[in-house]
Amino acid sequence: MAAANAQIGVAYAAYYPALTLSASGGMQSSALKNLLDWPSRFWSVGPSISETVYDGGLRRAEVNQYGRRLQRKSRAYRQSVLTAFQQVEDSLAAVRHPVATDSASAGSRQLSQTFLSWRRVADNNGIDPYIDVVTAQTTVAQ
Repeated sequence: MAAANAQIGVAYAAYYPALTLSASGGMQSSALKNLLDWPSRFWSVGPSISETVYDGGLRRAEVNQYGRRLQRKSRAYRQSVLTAFQQVEDSLAAVRHPVATDSASAGSRQLSQTFLSWRRVADNNGIDPYIDVVTAQTTVAQ
């Protein structure tokens, strides 16, 4: 995505004029014996600027093309991140589900054992069955 964003910047830079600084130097003489003399040396330094007057919409098309490429890459990156989060969530749910099932079954097992022990005590002592029903409902509600 960073490369696609940089390409957009390069495409926008084409809208501005190009400034070039150049320098040249050398030696020139009509006679070979005067070639190494001081007056035979020359140099020049100068800037030049150039601007494209008409490009037929090429710059705008390139900016749009790179913009669409950035959008595609952003969507692909976003989808890969969402897929990664989904996989993590699915894995965590798979790990938690057996633990929750085991704890729920252990809790129901303990509740049924408690109710069974109360029932045995009630049968041995001759307690009214109505009290057993109210006690069982209270225990289940808790």
